[in-house]
Amino acid sequence: ADAAATVADETLRVCVRCIQEDYCVDNRGDVGSWVREAAMDAIPDLVAAAQATEESETLRESLREERVAEIVSALLKQAAEKIDRVR
Repeated sequence: ADAAATVADETLRVCVRCIQEDYCVDNRGDVGSWVREAAMDAIPDLVAAAQATEESETLRESLREERVAEIVSALLKQAAEKIDRVR
C-alpha cells in the first residue's frame, strides 16, 4: 500500500506541474491543453484517494495546506485561460 501511495503522490505532483506548465504547441495547435485537461480530470480522483487512505502518511502529506493551495491556484489559472474547451 505504501508503494501505491508513493505512486499516487507523485502522480498528483506531476498533474499539478502539467496544469501549471504544459503549453506545448505543434502543427495541431495547443496540444498542451490536452495534457492540462487530462491532468485536471485526474486531480479529483487523486485527492479522493488521499483523503480515503487512513494508513498512508504519504498521501495525507500530499494534501497539506501548501499543496492544496498549489492545486487550487493551478485550477484557477486554467479557469481564467482563454481556452473555452478547458474552462
